[in-house]
Amino acid sequence: MSPNQTKNLVNFITFFSLLAASNFLLAQQKFEYNGTLQIDKYTGDAKYEYKIVDKDTLIDGPFYLKRSSLQALLDKEDVSFLFQGDFTDGSPSGPWKFQFGEFKSNSQSTVVDYEYRVLVSGVQEEGSGDMKNGKPNGKWIYEVNQIKESEKVKALFKSEIDFENGIPQRNFEIENEDAILVGRFLRNGLAHDEWTSYDTEEIEDTESWFFEEGLLRKIQSIEEGVSKEILVFDEKSNAYETINLDERYIEILKIELALRADSKEFGKNLPKLLADNAAYYQKINGILSKLGTSDFKPKFKVLVPYFVIDSLENENTKAIKRNYLAAESLSSSLLNDSQLNILKRSDNEVLYYYNSVLKIQETFLNPLKKFVSLSEQNILPFVDRKKFTESLWSNTKPSTKIEVVSDSTGTKKIFELPNSNAFSFETNDINSLQQLSEYAKLSLENIQSKLANQVSNDKRAQTLIDLEERLITKNEFLMQQMDSVNQELPVEHLKALSNIKKLADESLSKYASLEIPEEKLNYGETLEKCLSELINLSNTIVELPAQAIEIDSLYQDSVFNPFMAVVMDEEIKKRITSAYDKVLIPYFLGAANKSLTCENAVILHSNMKLLHQRMLALRDEDTKKLERKLRREKDPKTLYQLLSVPFKKAEK
Repeated sequence: MSPNQTKNLVNFITFFSLLAASNFLLAQQKFEYNGTLQIDKYTGDAKYEYKIVDKDTLIDGPFYLKRSSLQALLDKEDVSFLFQGDFTDGSPSGPWKFQFGEFKSNSQSTVVDYEYRVLVSGVQEEGSGDMKNGKPNGKWIYEVNQIKESEKVKALFKSEIDFENGIPQRNFEIENEDAILVGRFLRNGLAHDEWTSYDTEEIEDTESWFFEEGLLRKIQSIEEGVSKEILVFDEKSNAYETINLDERYIEILKIELALRADSKEFGKNLPKLLADNAAYYQKINGILSKLGTSDFKPKFKVLVPYFVIDSLENENTKAIKRNYLAAESLSSSLLNDSQLNILKRSDNEVLYYYNSVLKIQETFLNPLKKFVSLSEQNILPFVDRKKFTESLWSNTKPSTKIEVVSDSTGTKKIFELPNSNAFSFETNDINSLQQLSEYAKLSLENIQSKLANQVSNDKRAQTLIDLEERLITKNEFLMQQMDSVNQELPVEHLKALSNIKKLADESLSKYASLEIPEEKLNYGETLEKCLSELINLSNTIVELPAQAIEIDSLYQDSVFNPFMAVVMDEEIKKRITSAYDKVLIPYFLGAANKSLTCENAVILHSNMKLLHQRMLALRDEDTKKLERKLRREKDPKTLYQLLSVPFKKAEK
């Protein structure tokens, strides 16, 4: 090697040595963050140390995130929280504490040792324990307490669980207001021996689950002195699988026991206690997983029988889901079509197809929905599919010949696809369900095509029907509104409401007299808007007495009477209130009573609303100049303008 080559090699090695050293030093260098941090819905003041490794930010060292607001507490309520612990290379480690609080205060404070203290009431949650490599380790305690005036008054929830590297160990206890659950685990986290829940009100009422190395053998319960026993996985299976004792496991139990006529009810308290505990742990896991590497879950383990799904069954399961979703969409569209719902009353062919869709929904799709749901929850591998498929139909499976009522006299007719002989779904297996789902989908597609022409031919007629339904609904609402009005309303108010009713009746009569569909549709659309405005106007007239009381109360001022030595209310700005009470309101009521039309109802309603808003605002304005102008003015339009309300015309 030449001297130059040797020199270049040395320089190359030196460069990469320096680069590696630089990266090493950067990885060892810690930075500090002190400021606002948001984790999901939690935003607060944070303080922590971190380092950068391979462009990743790893929290390393003490971590602190907190939020509480005294001002929010005093104003209404405060939602507070505290997350405090340590990280090692991005994984939670050592002691951790999580607090969540929702508090209110009576806004009274006391001074204790030179400190102001405010008593609070609400709910406080706290979870605490040790972490190791992002997993719970040792005893973890989660408590939820009701707080009244800064004192614990009731325990709403509490769980105590021992973990070893994330795996629950030995005995545990979970309780809420209604029940207490105690049980134990093997060292591998499998549920074992007797798990018993006690009713806190009736201590003699118990429910016990008996596990044998994770396999639930039986459930025993005592309620009101009556003992009951349910055998669960009492038969041997070819294979078992370990899963978490969670909602999916509870669903598996429900299915297993539902296959037995005498074992449909179980789990009064125990499932809820486990579900509540899992939810609280997931709350913490959601926070920690956003900050670093975490696996904070209870992971109660159980065994369940396992039924292998082969590749053909897997493909058929996917096909069943596709067919079901397509068929369900078609069925929903047809059954909820307003035109079909009306046409079926007068057209027997539409009735026949509509009833066919109903029958397919009830006998094909509703049972298939249960199967699809199990597939989506990944429960199928843990269910005896032959027994489950058989249980989907209480009597017998539907056939390719679907019998339905075809007319108003109750005559029966068969719906059947032309190629129905190609389908067979009599056996209780996934292949049979796949053919059943395919037949349902094709049947609905066939029905949709049959109905398409009839629906399009009746579009215009249906548009008028829909319009008339809306007109009737609005008119009925207007009539009910007026019928409910207190007859103690002033006479002029009642006259105005009566005239509104008269205008609505006359307009509907005119609509009914029209015979040409295009004219009927155009006038009906205008009438629909008119009825909406009449409803608004009648509302405003009904509210006038209450508004008058509001204005009268607002335009009062406390004045000291030296002769009687008391503070008395005295009416102020009398010229403004007089113009409102004696001129403007009677003018508007007169317009509603005498010259009301669909065209000016909207203008009249708008002017009355604007006047009320202006009267509220004038109370706090300097109106001396305005009051001088109002001295002799009696014309309502001029008064309206003097009050600085933008008067809209066309109220004739």
